[in-house]
Amino acid sequence: MKIDDFRLEKFFNKYEFNAPYLLCCSDCESMPLGELLSLEPDAKENFLKSQLGYSESFGDPELLFEISKTYDCIDERGILEFAGAQEAIFIFMNSVLEKGDHLITMFPAYQSTYEICRAIGCEVSNWELVQTSNGWTIDTDSLANLVKPNTKIIALCSPNNPTGYCLSMEQNKAIASLAQRHGLLVFSDEVYRGLSENEPPSFADIYESAF
Repeated sequence: MKIDDFRLEKFFNKYEFNAPYLLCCSDCESMPLGELLSLEPDAKENFLKSQLGYSESFGDPELLFEISKTYDCIDERGILEFAGAQEAIFIFMNSVLEKGDHLITMFPAYQSTYEICRAIGCEVSNWELVQTSNGWTIDTDSLANLVKPNTKIIALCSPNNPTGYCLSMEQNKAIASLAQRHGLLVFSDEVYRGLSENEPPSFADIYESAF
């Protein structure tokens, strides 16, 4: 598999650690490890007892349980842990897609979402966000026009990276209805979930074939 360069990472590689002022990051200023461990009693002592060995392949059961509490309809048996979004996207797309399949992606989005698909040999159609005088928006009616006989996945990114646009509950229900009619999977990138006001539930709580 040959994947096109991840342009964002090439940019970071060139400037992230040598620019005098860094204005391109989407994350908050990180805290020192000591400050993090101070948030919970005995956390430092327990951390120092951690074993640097192999862990369970599906993830730590306690962490799986805590992650599942952020969903309404999923328990720890429906959770997989990954080292980061890149790993999750790569494994999901390679597990589900075959050469010749078609993916519809909300666009712009995290580049891995569609570049992995192209490297597999899939068709990719962009479902474009539009910038207006009132901010970003997207037309759910136009999504239906992108569906093809070989469409397998609708890929969402909400809250959107990089625009910050957040799909509403009404829009999510319309997407779920469309996906159900056509028997499609929905891959929902929710890395920035929790940062916007009045966010709808996770897409996995709305549509049973969402990941």
